[in-house]
Amino acid sequence: MPTAAKTLCVEKTFKLDFDDFRLLGRVDRIAEHPDGSLEIVDYKSGRQTVTEEDVASDLAMGCYQLLVRHKHPDRRVFATIHALRTGDEASAELDDASLAELRADLQFIGTEILNRDYPNVAPIPKRLCSGCDFLPLCRKHPDFDAGLLEDA
Repeated sequence: MPTAAKTLCVEKTFKLDFDDFRLLGRVDRIAEHPDGSLEIVDYKSGRQTVTEEDVASDLAMGCYQLLVRHKHPDRRVFATIHALRTGDEASAELDDASLAELRADLQFIGTEILNRDYPNVAPIPKRLCSGCDFLPLCRKHPDFDAGLLEDA
């Protein structure tokens, strides 16, 4: 019989500062197991099945593990995807080397994005902008609010 895990938080945002950008991730749920390990649970409404390989290769789940391990470096952290329709679930844990590699990859990709010129995707204010949930996070928009990033 599995031991009960205690829910520590739901819909919590974690952050990790890189050289020139910040990685943000909002996890559905974090559970603490009796052994002190932390389980990141991501609920998926559209999935029927999930495998350990699905979890291990999922970029978001890797980022969540990186974020939570940064906040709790002394804890074992693993990730679980739970398919809501079927109850199917699987878990995976990235080791320290994999997390370091992911962090290096994210640093490279983030720097690459910030240093490239994207003339075809430059933000152009449109009528739709006023209803956009991400407007305060758009650094190119006059209503950008850096304080929102500080609270995460």
